[in-house]
Amino acid sequence: MTKIVKETVEFRETNNFVRKDLMQMLIQLRNSGTINSDENHWKVQTVAENLKSMSIEEMSGEGFIFFVASFENAANTSTYCLHELLQNPEIMNALLAEINEVLKRFDGELCYDAVKEMKLLNRIIMETNRKYPFTILNRICTEDYKILGYDYTIKKGTPIVMSLMGLHRDDEYFPDPIKFDPDRFSNNSNYNTDAYMPFGEGPRHCIAYRLGQMNAKVAIVKLLTTFRFECIEKKEIEFDNYGATLMPKGGVNVKIYKVK
Repeated sequence: MTKIVKETVEFRETNNFVRKDLMQMLIQLRNSGTINSDENHWKVQTVAENLKSMSIEEMSGEGFIFFVASFENAANTSTYCLHELLQNPEIMNALLAEINEVLKRFDGELCYDAVKEMKLLNRIIMETNRKYPFTILNRICTEDYKILGYDYTIKKGTPIVMSLMGLHRDDEYFPDPIKFDPDRFSNNSNYNTDAYMPFGEGPRHCIAYRLGQMNAKVAIVKLLTTFRFECIEKKEIEFDNYGATLMPKGGVNVKIYKVK
């Protein structure tokens, strides 16, 4: 990743080459310390190496996070979402009806505005992220903190790892947590927003979550309008005990038929 980023940055700066993408924004940030919000302000500007605000390694890290958090997350979310839809055919049928109705209004075009109109799809993706959070949440304790009800203090600087699976499947916050219920997130629901954090919370929440969510939604719509899926076995997913992200043990097996 670092080699690719280094070669890309050197080529663009040397040849005054501009492309409206994430890498160009990182180059702008590296050389000026800020990102210009003007959509028409795309240009290459360079400064001396000692004045640059980001190293190549830091740029590589940002690019890696965007890749993993958006594309890998979208793949995982789509997989778990499809599994739950096949386990719950009434939800699948309602989603298909919504997709067909919205696409008809947009003359069959799967554009950004069309996806935004798919309210049930949004709730389904939210519920998928609740039941199958992508990864753990890790932070550093910024000050000594005594845990209420226990004779234990977490010291400042201690690495903290939080199980989002444990939080999202706690029936204190989400009743009947194993049940796949997109209506938890309907307008008239009263779920605990503080307990729902599939992409973290605060200023250091996942920077690529919006891209990942949109990718997952588009993937589900394209899959359901291109193929017909059939459930092989009705069961809860088991998980592998290794890896940085939540992975289904043995994958998710379904039968696929091309829509005529």
